Amino acid sequence: MPISSGKLYKPPLQLQRRSFKIHALVNEEEIGPRIAEKIDTFLLKKYEEEEYEERMVPAYNSYIKWLRLDERLKEALQLTTYMEQKGIPRTSNTYFGLIADLCSSGKLNEALELFNKTKSMPGCEPHKLIYDVVIERLCKEKQYESAVGLFVEMFQKDLTPELYTVFGLLEALCEKKRYSWATDLVHVTFPPAVEYYNCLITAFLDVDEPVLAKDVLRLMQERGVNPNYLSYRHVFIAFLGKGLYPEACEIGDEMKTNEFYKEMETKGLLEEEEAMRFLKEIKTKASVEGKDDLEGKDGDGDGDGDEDGEKGV
Repeated sequence: MPISSGKLYKPPLQLQRRSFKIHALVNEEEIGPRIAEKIDTFLLKKYEEEEYEERMVPAYNSYIKWLRLDERLKEALQLTTYMEQKGIPRTSNTYFGLIADLCSSGKLNEALELFNKTKSMPGCEPHKLIYDVVIERLCKEKQYESAVGLFVEMFQKDLTPELYTVFGLLEALCEKKRYSWATDLVHVTFPPAVEYYNCLITAFLDVDEPVLAKDVLRLMQERGVNPNYLSYRHVFIAFLGKGLYPEACEIGDEMKTNEFYKEMETKGLLEEEEAMRFLKEIKTKASVEGKDDLEGKDGDGDGDGDEDGEKGV
């Protein structure tokens, strides 16, 4: 019965059950495009002139999902336009998969256009996962400035990005040797948090720059961010691996001062006594190697002198 008749239209109970059942099956991924087509036939067209469109938002979203899975992205986008024209409520989840698909298929400009459009749609404002998807694609396309801009926008909206997204950008910048840019991003742009600094430390270590990673520890202290066990451990192991024992000792002393040595796992050191003994061991090794270097230089000098003397004779 049409709304104009003055009586509230109520869909037949059978159709109500069908809509919720189909929605549940779609979410459990137990049905395919054939059933999704039935959603269009039995539900979408059935309610297009009634006041029950809002009830059908899950069905629309489910149908969009299956159009995407059936690689009919164009039709899925057309359906969102139809929903907009009919005034059917939409949510950020209506657009999340579409933006992700556009990004993954290399259609970044279209993804950005839809992404920016949703910002002005009530109830459709992008959540952090949508930002993460777009930022990740921007990094792959080497559009780092735009990616940084979206990070800033996220923080302004009190959205916390996933750490893997943060690390992805820092890693890309470090691979391009844009070290100062990566450092400024964490030290100036991002809010103070040990997790972001740890991402920067890992990014530097991945490009074999342990000295820069060590500098990050100093930046953290300047900003009042307390390094945690992971902050020290990765740098400590990196110096050990490169045979830079004096630097490893310095980091080890800081770990000892902060009682992080109790958590050291290097060489299976789990007890305080073993950790202290190991620290003493590498200090001794560093001292001996430094002495050997000096003696080697002196020995070379003496040898050269004797050799010259013999030649002189």
